Amino acid sequence: MRPLAVLLFLAACHQTQGCRSCRTAPEPTRAQLGSASAAANSGSAPAIPTALPPRRPTPPDIARRHRARLLKTILDARAAITEGRARDALRALAQVTPLDPTGGALAVEMSRAAAAAGDDRRAREWAQRALERATGNASVITAAEQELQGVDAAHRARLEGSSLGPFPSTREACAELVDQVKLGKSHALGLAQGEVSNVDCHAGVAYPVGKGKLQSVTELRLSLDEGGRTEASWVALQTNTGLLLYGPLVRVHTPARHDVVNAYMLRLGHLDALAGGEQEVSVGIDERLTQLDVALNETASVDRTQIVVLTLDRKPIAASETATTSETIVVRAIDGKDDEPPPPGYQRSEAWNTPRTHRLQVRWSDNELLLSPRTDTSLEARRIVLFP
Repeated sequence: MRPLAVLLFLAACHQTQGCRSCRTAPEPTRAQLGSASAAANSGSAPAIPTALPPRRPTPPDIARRHRARLLKTILDARAAITEGRARDALRALAQVTPLDPTGGALAVEMSRAAAAAGDDRRAREWAQRALERATGNASVITAAEQELQGVDAAHRARLEGSSLGPFPSTREACAELVDQVKLGKSHALGLAQGEVSNVDCHAGVAYPVGKGKLQSVTELRLSLDEGGRTEASWVALQTNTGLLLYGPLVRVHTPARHDVVNAYMLRLGHLDALAGGEQEVSVGIDERLTQLDVALNETASVDRTQIVVLTLDRKPIAASETATTSETIVVRAIDGKDDEPPPPGYQRSEAWNTPRTHRLQVRWSDNELLLSPRTDTSLEARRIVLFP
């Protein structure tokens, strides 16, 4: 994957029809984060990463140990739903979720069982999880979207952010995030899905803006132990009246039982997207994900770069649509010796053993991002209004 510093607001924009005052924004900067500057817990705070970790091969015995049981449970659960025993199906599927904690197909089956049992809230949550996990497999995405439509949520799920504050400093802001998790409000933050055993928060080095009301921006990263490691980040905007938080802008979960790489890093910058107002904050998000779907015997390796822009000119803080500027996906078998087909209704991913790569050139004009294809001529150019 090309570095985000190259991809984010990449080339100088020439004056063309339909591109008003096109400009190249200053490149988002990855601050040198040798140590965290704020922590809610005692002890030495680990550095917020400045580089993504290398990938690790997925051990094939993960699928070999668990797949047969998963397939049998899925088929038995479908039979139980047909017989009117949806609660039994839900209990059986819940028992095997630790064996496939990132599986999109199993999440779809959980959603179906919950819907059949009349639990629409749980059905919606599991369908949304399936969408988050279904990268690279169109059959899982289609099934998850159908389940969402069945519970009156026809649009695809996205991580919604919200604003908090003002706070005197990053230390108090971190303490508030930790307190909300400890008080059982982590679900409202878009985070915890299990019992939390440990939580801490760290702040990175401030990125200076120094113009108008907005003085600097900082990443706050929350880490949870909840049957695995969950990390999520907020952006803290230091203004002359206090510190405002927006987020979470990104969240990843690494299951405890699987040796996979799920990681991200943020790049912070600023631009002037809305004339006559405060400087806007540009946030580049680099993700490196490994999504195991043991029931389908698939592991999807994902490298993705995204952009989101924040503004103080829409009270209290508003975020633009998140734009993907680069994405590479390759799907392989977890266990190459397993010839068992996927459960009925699912197909092998289209990206099977073939990397699927999209890269877009990004320019910006007044209140717009202009995305044009770089490597895939099947993609169409897009114009995104940042703040309608």
